Amino acid sequence: MSEIEWRRCWKPDLLSRPWIKMTLADGCTYLVKYLFRDRCYEVLLTDLTSSWLETISDCEIINRSKTLNPSVDAPIGRLLSQIEAGLTDEDVKQRSVASEDDDEVAVLTVESQLAGFPFIWKFRATKTDQSIMVNHMTIPLLSMVSELTRRQNELYKLLTDKDREINDYRLQGVKPTRKNVKTCEFDCTVFDSKMLASKEFEDEVAALGANTFQTEHGRKLYSQIMTKYSYLTSNNTTGTATGGVGGEEDGSLFGEITDDIPETSGGPSWGNTRLPASLVNKPSPNTSPAKSPQKSAATIDHEQSQSTAAELLRRQELDRKLILAEAKKEEKAKKKRKLKL
Repeated sequence: MSEIEWRRCWKPDLLSRPWIKMTLADGCTYLVKYLFRDRCYEVLLTDLTSSWLETISDCEIINRSKTLNPSVDAPIGRLLSQIEAGLTDEDVKQRSVASEDDDEVAVLTVESQLAGFPFIWKFRATKTDQSIMVNHMTIPLLSMVSELTRRQNELYKLLTDKDREINDYRLQGVKPTRKNVKTCEFDCTVFDSKMLASKEFEDEVAALGANTFQTEHGRKLYSQIMTKYSYLTSNNTTGTATGGVGGEEDGSLFGEITDDIPETSGGPSWGNTRLPASLVNKPSPNTSPAKSPQKSAATIDHEQSQSTAAELLRRQELDRKLILAEAKKEEKAKKKRKLKL
């Protein structure tokens, strides 16, 4: 199955959700990731030493709400929206974590307002084994470091090429219209030394990685890596699309964007995708060899290289459109939740 087909069928799970930094009322910091559905949710909480997980369904949510908020009577969808907002809204300041049963259960208490009434929710998460943090933290972070290093090297090459292009312009007598836009040639050794000596480098080390998921770029990269990881895992094991907790939105999202894209054979990444026959430079079966000039091996290699580059550019543009569409959908969902409130 190709990756495009797999994305149409795949239903996101907790593994692909990014971590979010959550600061409690007492100043303690936790990382939390969650997945809310129509009638259930999953929440994973960690202090980077231990981790706790809660999976709960609609009946348990309603019963717990009646116990904690006797005066509140709301449908399950409204309750889930309020509970999710308690994890993400910056206005909610009353968050605290307490442990029970010798640290086997972590109780995350969130106090907020629902239609003018106090609303209290307690997440009761059970301690997980080490494999959960390996899958949700260690593997993703190592993959992010590797990918960011690869991107850095590509940017270094691009800057070197840009300097070569600028020098060519200078040799032709072209000068910048303003002095403040003139730049020096890029030197990766000087750049790395400057970064190591900067105050920002010291701040990042002191934060111990707490800022990794502070930016939208970091959270998106995490989700993109784990989505690709899910695809590779499903391809290597079953050969069919598999997923964790179900979702309804992603199939239509990717379907709208990729309907006009020709299908290609599946592969572990865009770089290994086989090119369509139309892009491969082959002689037509109806053309006589005597009437078509013979091309050299170098010419054929050059044309195939250009075709491959064009195909990769098209794939990258597709990835960009998918990311933008997903971001717009998340923004619309947030607006709908705020309107309901």
